[in-house]
This record gives sequence, C-alpha cells and structure tokens, in this order.
Amino acid sequence: MKIIMTETRQGSENGIIIKTYYSGETYDIGKELYDSFKKMKCCKDFAEIEEKKIDDSPKNKMIKPDKNKDTK
Repeated sequence: MKIIMTETRQGSENGIIIKTYYSGETYDIGKELYDSFKKMKCCKDFAEIEEKKIDDSPKNKMIKPDKNKDTK
C-alpha cells in the first residue's frame, strides 16, 4: 500500500528490522504496518491524496472575451 507519512515514525514490516519512515516521504508498505500507522494517525493513503488533488485542481478559469462587448 502506498502512503505518505505525516509524522516521522519507526516501524517494522517483518517484526525484526526496524526502519524509520520520514514525514513527507512516500513509502510502499504492507497492510499490517499501514494499519498501525493509520491508528497512530501518522500517515495518509497515497490514493486518497491523489484523488483529492484531482478534485481540488483548478478548472479552466480562462476568461473568454465577451463577444457582445465593443472593444474599440
């Protein structure tokens, strides 16, 4: 599962090797570690963030000239 860390935390995918996951970085982790980080509220699901970026993206805001307005 692809995540973005919102806080720097340590975690282990296999229960043996502890790794530091840094705030602002993107990682691909397993479901168990994801669930732990999610409970601690220290990560966001990458898919949710990408979806929000698309929804929040500015629409075509180019102002078109008024055809009825005299431009002399």
